[in-house]
Amino acid sequence: MVPPCLVPRPHLSAADFPTQYTALSGRAPCPRLSSTCPRLSPRRALGTTPARFLWDERVRHGVFLLEHTGLTVAEVADRAGFQSSFHFSRRVRAATGLPPRELRRRRWGTGGPSVS
Repeated sequence: MVPPCLVPRPHLSAADFPTQYTALSGRAPCPRLSSTCPRLSPRRALGTTPARFLWDERVRHGVFLLEHTGLTVAEVADRAGFQSSFHFSRRVRAATGLPPRELRRRRWGTGGPSVS
C-alpha cells in the first residue's frame, strides 16, 4: 500500500515500476500536521524508510522477473532499477539468501528458461 504522501508518476512505463513513487514536494497535506510529517508519515505507514521501501520493491520486482521471464540477470537488474548486475545480485542474496541464478534455477528447474 502506498501512503498518502507518496504518489505514482503515471508517465513512467511498466519497466520503471519500482521507481515510480516519489515524495510530494511542498507543505504537509493536512494543516494540523507538522512540516516533518512528510518524512515521518511514510516511515510509519511502510514500517521502514521510503528509500528502504524502494530498494525492497526493486528487489521484489527483480525476483519476479527472474522467476517469470527469460531475461538475463543483467537485463533484470537494469529493468528493476539497479546500476549494475553486481549490486542487484548482492541485494537479492541479502534478501533471499540465494544468488539470482539459483533463484531462477529453483523456479525453472535444472534446464532453466532459454536465456540468450
